Amino acid sequence: MSKRTLGSLKLVTGGLAALSLCLTVGTAFAQTGRPYGPSTELTVFNGYHIAQDLYTVVSGGGSGSTVGMSNSYMYGARLGFYPQPYGGLELGWTHTGADVTVNSVYNGYLPGGALGRIDYDAYDVNFVGRQHNFANPKVTGFGTIGFGWMVTHPDLVTAPNAGLGSNTLFGINFGMGANVAMNQKLDLRLEGRWKITGTHVTTGTYTYCDYWGYCYGYSSSSYNTGEFTAGLTYKLAR
Repeated sequence: MSKRTLGSLKLVTGGLAALSLCLTVGTAFAQTGRPYGPSTELTVFNGYHIAQDLYTVVSGGGSGSTVGMSNSYMYGARLGFYPQPYGGLELGWTHTGADVTVNSVYNGYLPGGALGRIDYDAYDVNFVGRQHNFANPKVTGFGTIGFGWMVTHPDLVTAPNAGLGSNTLFGINFGMGANVAMNQKLDLRLEGRWKITGTHVTTGTYTYCDYWGYCYGYSSSSYNTGEFTAGLTYKLAR
């Protein structure tokens, strides 16, 4: 008899509720062949980045038009430390980037050419809570909330004196998802996440002017984006 089973049997004196819980966990362990316990995990993922308008034209004849990044491919990695089976801490890195596009709502307004591209790297610290699914022990649901920063790498067509360069912006994020066990060491991880990044600029504040004389301000004092990702999680240690 395993030490895990002996430990569970000792909880019988705690009452019928404790006994029921132990029997459920014992069944989950038998079906999966993998214990729920402390672990260190590495996740690599790919996904789809849902962008938002980044700028609004504030002068130059195109007032009301918006400038934003197109939805794009993203990828990254997460390193998780789980001292308890029900939660832990994750460190994450994500890279994405897209062409900057103009959505014109002003009759006759034309941007005059391509506006360039913005790439960024995001670094996050996330707190993760887990709920093991006793009905299907191969599935572990989780929720996450955290904070981090985004480092932007713009390559935009701007006026020579615009001075637009890389920025580091603080933000928060939250999401939910599930891990599906493939074997004792490998999981399929599916996740949806929402990020809110502060732009540190008041809505409508002048930011820069492009080569054709159209000036831009941030659309909002925060930049909201969504993410849908799928990846593989490998148990480094248990």
